Amino acid sequence: MKPSPFPRLGRRLIRLCAGGALLAGLALTARQAHAQAPAAPVAAPAAPGQEAPAQAAGKAPGEWYWRIGFLTLDQWAFKTHPYAQITGASPFDNGRAAIGGSFLIGAPESDANSLFLVQILHSLPPFSVEIGRPLEMFLPKGISFGFDYYYFGQDGSSAGKGGTVPPIKTDTYLYQFDVRAFAFDPTQPGLNYYAGIGVGTLQGKMTAQPYADQSPSVIDYSQPLTGSFIFGVEAKGESFGLRYELNLLSANSVELDSNPYPNSTQKKIDFSGTITRFSIFYQF
Repeated sequence: MKPSPFPRLGRRLIRLCAGGALLAGLALTARQAHAQAPAAPVAAPAAPGQEAPAQAAGKAPGEWYWRIGFLTLDQWAFKTHPYAQITGASPFDNGRAAIGGSFLIGAPESDANSLFLVQILHSLPPFSVEIGRPLEMFLPKGISFGFDYYYFGQDGSSAGKGGTVPPIKTDTYLYQFDVRAFAFDPTQPGLNYYAGIGVGTLQGKMTAQPYADQSPSVIDYSQPLTGSFIFGVEAKGESFGLRYELNLLSANSVELDSNPYPNSTQKKIDFSGTITRFSIFYQF
């Protein structure tokens, strides 16, 4: 008899509600803090003929802003696909990129043993939170500090290219803290360019079945410290904007707690590659 799907759906719903409430609370807190900031003193009106020139819209240098990125579309192109490294199977040579984004949420069973706060985070679709300020210097014209959350789910059929594909599935989570420097004032509407660096941590769970008559093996993998170079372009209106970003990720020491495949004895594999993220953001 098949197990009922309702307990799984219930866990997913509880996690999604809790995660949504947490993200909404963070956004509301930041919004209220921004609204309660002391207003700038109002200057006395200038004498006729002595009016000061009008300043462009935006925040003054030194004034902080917040951003929340959502509706993301992510793609992770690996230097060498992890499935090829762990299985040694030729269909995974030059394997296809993993896809992520706001339409994908990690399965509850992929982190059943994780901390409750981690489970809440995993119940959310991928997102980013950022705080920054314009600068009064030649370059950069602005700087920001942010947190990016990524989730990628992939199975053998979506990664392999022809041939017999061994049953395998991964749920990979990447948490990254970033610093970005902007070519132009990030509070002004228009086109902007930026570069940055990021440090993060990677973790995940793999379900593999090397032989049809064997039960699937569950493999945990992680790398405590990853690094990346970031390059991007964005177009911003008064509050909303679009961002296209390349994340050149270095994660070449991902440790597996086991490897059930006889064609490969590797227990440390390389997840390095390029993550492309397209997202919509709201700035206040």
